[in-house]
Amino acid sequence: MRPALTWPRSHTSPLPPGGGVPKPNADAKAAIQGLVPKHPAVGIRPMFGDLAGFATGNMFTASRSSSEG
Repeated sequence: MRPALTWPRSHTSPLPPGGGVPKPNADAKAAIQGLVPKHPAVGIRPMFGDLAGFATGNMFTASRSSSEG
């Protein structure tokens, strides 16, 4: 049986303190909703903790909120 893999104690997570995926802020939501056209084949979905625009299943744009202020 193989030993369990563990991260070194020096490893720091890129996630914010307290864990969880960051949520998009109101400015990022408004920006992406203004950029993505209104069309049946186009939609907005969460991706990587923010929002992204998809056309026929392919991501074509994304927002990135800054949690630094």
